Amino acid sequence: MSIKSREIKNLGIAIDHPMQQILKLLPASGFSEQISLIDKTYKSSLLERRNQAEADKEQRKFESIDEGRSHVCVPGVWIICVSTDYKSACEASLKKSTNGNSAPKEYVRAAISALVDEVNGAFASLDDIKSDDPDVKVAVEQCREMHGYASGELNRTLGTIDDANSLSHLPAQVHELKNWLSATSAYQQTCIDGFPAGELQDKMQARLESAKRMTSNALTIVGKVSSFAPVLHGSGSRLLQEEEEENHSANGIPAWVPESERRVLESRATKEFTPNVTVAKDGTGDFKTISDALSHLPAKYDGRQAIATCKILNLSNKKKF
Repeated sequence: MSIKSREIKNLGIAIDHPMQQILKLLPASGFSEQISLIDKTYKSSLLERRNQAEADKEQRKFESIDEGRSHVCVPGVWIICVSTDYKSACEASLKKSTNGNSAPKEYVRAAISALVDEVNGAFASLDDIKSDDPDVKVAVEQCREMHGYASGELNRTLGTIDDANSLSHLPAQVHELKNWLSATSAYQQTCIDGFPAGELQDKMQARLESAKRMTSNALTIVGKVSSFAPVLHGSGSRLLQEEEEENHSANGIPAWVPESERRVLESRATKEFTPNVTVAKDGTGDFKTISDALSHLPAKYDGRQAIATCKILNLSNKKKF
């Protein structure tokens, strides 16, 4: 089964932006492993080779030739969560309601929506507190009041995100968004502090812990929106074009491609490209490895056999710093 290269499905987002836009998202320290991985990862690729020896030799030089563009596949969830303090919680909440086809703005909205659910769930536990202690009763009522205030701030946050035409319009609203989220965090702490020191206060602290972490994540995300907006959105394509002009011909063919190969590829540049087989490590192609794809090519054939590959980066943070 042949799959058009532009129809290959993956769990990430095809990013047509200069690498420094991605690296801007990384904290100042602690991510050398990921930076190295991004820097060394070959781009989505078209390989036209006739034997295993040549494939092994050229595998390090994979370059995409897909409508004259090259791109790196980077998961959108990773882009949003990489700078947060609680990455696992961030990634888990976003993966529930987003996928590789989600619009960039939807990642930010998903983070706030997950926070709303977490806050509502935590404050709902107030119904389980039964006590005749007047101080506890006052604390419970104060928490309900704080819940109402927090809900109002979160609704304003969601409304602002919904009103934005795209992710690129959100940076202008960052100040208001951070104010509302900071207030939400303060309301949670006010609820906790209202209980007399002891078992009930500790329980309320534990119930709101997840909500506090997600609030922290949300503050980081909206604070970084101006950094990752150019990566997830299309506003950086001009920078990519300028960066690639030195290394690509007018048809976007890498400079390292021999002249004889270049003429063949240029003749196809304006035609619809359909590879013979596709390779994707995540199983979305015909084969998972290039070796498997090569072993299934016919021993004799006319013309060329094209193998299109897409490299999906696994950018999970494997180390704690």
